[in-house]
Amino acid sequence: MLTNEDKSIEIEVDLGDGKRVSGHPNAINTFLAAREAVRARNARWPQTAEGHVDALAAMTTLARSFPSLRGADGIEPWDVERFARWLCMGTSGGGRRAGRFVLYVWSPRTDHREFGRDLGIERAEDGALDPFDLSDALGVWDEEHKRAFISWVEAPFWP
Repeated sequence: MLTNEDKSIEIEVDLGDGKRVSGHPNAINTFLAAREAVRARNARWPQTAEGHVDALAAMTTLARSFPSLRGADGIEPWDVERFARWLCMGTSGGGRRAGRFVLYVWSPRTDHREFGRDLGIERAEDGALDPFDLSDALGVWDEEHKRAFISWVEAPFWP
């Protein structure tokens, strides 16, 4: 025998822009909460007029979230060549690791050492443009650098 709790109840919700969704109230509420959480997380990054992440502005925001990169050349406006040149000019420690991470976000499949050699700025023994290594970075970064990284992990974007 079915009770009121067993009966299928369905509601319809207007999502705007002519989009509607229907389903069980619990499922709809879960969907709407998740949708709002995604919007809130993505709001960390600059948006285009259409509501998408603005890749260049987001790269600037990401780089500036790391204290050691706030004065870096090439982050405002975002210019990967200028930033790579800056990174190869003696940056070390947490700043070097943060720079490698920012380059990884910009282009995760690029061999940045080769990119640097093509620009005439990377020497193999320097290692400024080595691949990003999370274990290495977490061992070097202070709490503010770790918080900047976690902020991206919570709401990642890919240009």
